[in-house]
Amino acid sequence: MTPTFNLIDEPWLRVQNFDGAVTERSIMQVFEEAATLRQILGDLSTQSLALYRLLLAIMYRATAEQPDQWAQWWRARELPLAQIKDYLTRFHGRFDLLDPNVPFYQVADLRTQKNEFTELTRLIADAGSDYLSTKSGETVTSLSFAEAARWLVHCHAFDVSGIKSGAVGDPRVKNSKGYPIGMGAAGHIGGVLLEGENLLETLLLNFVPQKPGTPDVAAWEIADEFTAAPRHREDLDIAYRPRGRAEVLTWQTRRVRLRHDGSRVDAVLITNGDRFSAVNLRQVEMMTAWRESPTQARKYGGQAFMPVTHQPDRAVWRGLTALLSSDTGPGTLDHLSEMIERGVLDDSYVPHLRAVGAHYVSNASVLGDVIDDEIALPVRILTAERGELRQVVIEAVQKVDKVAVAYANLVADLDRAAGGEAAGRSLARERFYAVLDEPFRRWVDGLRDSRKSAASADLDWSETLWRAAIAAGSEACEVAGPAAWVGRVAGGRHVDTGSAELWFRRELHKILQLDHQESA
Repeated sequence: MTPTFNLIDEPWLRVQNFDGAVTERSIMQVFEEAATLRQILGDLSTQSLALYRLLLAIMYRATAEQPDQWAQWWRARELPLAQIKDYLTRFHGRFDLLDPNVPFYQVADLRTQKNEFTELTRLIADAGSDYLSTKSGETVTSLSFAEAARWLVHCHAFDVSGIKSGAVGDPRVKNSKGYPIGMGAAGHIGGVLLEGENLLETLLLNFVPQKPGTPDVAAWEIADEFTAAPRHREDLDIAYRPRGRAEVLTWQTRRVRLRHDGSRVDAVLITNGDRFSAVNLRQVEMMTAWRESPTQARKYGGQAFMPVTHQPDRAVWRGLTALLSSDTGPGTLDHLSEMIERGVLDDSYVPHLRAVGAHYVSNASVLGDVIDDEIALPVRILTAERGELRQVVIEAVQKVDKVAVAYANLVADLDRAAGGEAAGRSLARERFYAVLDEPFRRWVDGLRDSRKSAASADLDWSETLWRAAIAAGSEACEVAGPAAWVGRVAGGRHVDTGSAELWFRRELHKILQLDHQESA
């Protein structure tokens, strides 16, 4: 009997209940039980994001030919289950992980010249890595079908770049090697996931309806078209880019074949798939912020936008300037703002904005770190009516940046006064950001209070920032030592602890404009 493992019916998605218990559910069970589940819980945060994106792609395709019904779904707190069931019934066979002809997210006849497979550590993002530790150092000889399915989805989304096995039939292969074409599609973005009170709300918050008739396709719908060769020409100046949201969510950056013995997966073959270009995908990629790229603009002969990626040493709130901007923010936040304006979403609602992404090293051939940070984001910040409040939050981040520089300069001046070379700026700046981390999150969360005006919020934060800066500055002066108090001439002027602190406070007044704090 031919083995089968259909992801629509078999439990493989790890989910967390509200009591904290972690279980596995099938795709259909997740949709049916979404209101009673807390969240998708992958083996890594990036895997969680990849699995959310898979579920969203199903929703996009299941509702592709229908007018926008988001408001009705939200008000009723329900998903379009009838459409999802009909859609999954139609493509049921395409979700079989072990299908001999069109296995899910794989190419059945994929092979190398020597018919080689590789160890499963190539599939598991953190296995054997010096940078991550979930499975680092462990010998992985086999995976359950559920585990293999989760890592398969993650592979297409976040696989590292670097040399791959050379597939027979891929014209790009040279000397039996597949040379780097870049990381998985989701590895190009700084993933933004809006989290609600349960899985149902999370799915809806990250679903931005497309117009009926939008050119779109999910990978499993055209599974019989995938071969070892790329689906799109790579010799063109402008690379092919996804045209719809399901297409970008299921982009096949790799060709994969899992080897199994009927009960477990014991080896894998991963080769190059379709090269991914993230340029100017703002209309189809809804889960990232954007930035203008002069380099890409010269190449494309016009305005060009690239995703804003996350940095492992940078808290999510430090990126709120890009996230909250109407020109560069994620499409999910723009949609949320529209729903508030239409009265669909109450402006007292407070979802969590979760930043998830991969940081690659060694020319993107190694997954160096996984970024996962979140912040409560009162949606009243997003409304046009509260445009001033949105601007206050953006300016609050900018003020922190400026004060962090002022504090770093103070530390450098104290070091110079003590006879040093004005070292420690970078470390001091990061230390100051760490001091402000909890106060900033608490301040943003407090903006859910409908009585809080933009002016009062601005004053509250400026005063909080002033107190934190004065405390940090005073501590730096106290530990500077006797030599710094005496000081010395450096850069044409005398520098000592007293003058350095005076310059620091003057800079704070210029940034925060709190003249009444002069005596603090």
